[in-house]
Amino acid sequence: MPDRERAAWEMLRWVPYSLPTEFDPALAIEGHYSRMQDHRSSKALDAWDAAHPHEQSPELQAFHTLQAIGQLSEHDYYSPERAKRGEYTAQFKRITTANDISISGGSERPQGSSPSDRRQRSRCRLASGYAESGRPPGR
Repeated sequence: MPDRERAAWEMLRWVPYSLPTEFDPALAIEGHYSRMQDHRSSKALDAWDAAHPHEQSPELQAFHTLQAIGQLSEHDYYSPERAKRGEYTAQFKRITTANDISISGGSERPQGSSPSDRRQRSRCRLASGYAESGRPPGR
């Protein structure tokens, strides 16, 4: 414990106005220095997070949307290489223009009733929250 406290004290002694005294073994036994350093470190991380909010890249957003509408399965993993080439946004644009699907996952009713059209509509309903998986709508 004193080694950890000594290390925390060493970090804190360079912070202006934080430690007006020399290392005190009694305070070290109480864990005073490590609590002070943890608090100071947490405040710094919170300030950094507030100043730099997390934003998803357009490629990651397209990847998640493609999974939600059933174009990618849960077994398809996000590939940074494919993302660098812009493949996820390109695939999303191809699908939305071909099927007239909005970003929210809703769709206009496509013409025809082939099995692939029915599957596509079903995936869109699932993505939009209209139906639950494994249950027909309205039940």
